[in-house]
Amino acid sequence: MVVSTPGHVRQMPRAEHIALIVGGIAAWRLKERATDAEIRRECTRALGDAMAAAIDVRATALTVVVPEDEASPATWSGVVPERDPDGLQVVVRVGASGRRAITDAVRTILKAIEDGRRGPHVDEDDIDAALQGPGDPDLVVRVGGRHNLSNQLLWESSYAELAFIESPWPAVTRTEFVEAFEAFRLRQRRFGGLTAEAR
Repeated sequence: MVVSTPGHVRQMPRAEHIALIVGGIAAWRLKERATDAEIRRECTRALGDAMAAAIDVRATALTVVVPEDEASPATWSGVVPERDPDGLQVVVRVGASGRRAITDAVRTILKAIEDGRRGPHVDEDDIDAALQGPGDPDLVVRVGGRHNLSNQLLWESSYAELAFIESPWPAVTRTEFVEAFEAFRLRQRRFGGLTAEAR
């Protein structure tokens, strides 16, 4: 029997930090026979819609992760906003790799140990710090029809709620973003524990 305490269950009114994993750009390009300029325009619009939807649900941070296979320079060059006028903190990570990020973090820690800049004891906080990422999201939304993390946010998403949008990134709408973000309100975050009903 698994024993948990009431502290394991938190009914969350909203997702403060939302992460989006971009997908579906290549398939959309082929289907629509879109030019680089058209793809950039629609991807930029989708980013704006995501930011507006995050503000609609009163999120404070939005991380947009673009996997390596979706990271065309023609699409994403220069698209790196830092803060929306409404106070939303926005980070766009292009060409990201979850496994590489964890590997680099471990190497950073090992190098510090070898150089005598720290002791050998390593805990989760050390890895969090070495990752130098945007922090742990409350909600991860995969866009583009795939139902996986595509090697993204592997450490950060350990306790995140997951949601999926079938539309490809260049075609996704603000309404779809809002619906995915609002679904978080119906979840119970257990952080590894179980409710009394599940025991």
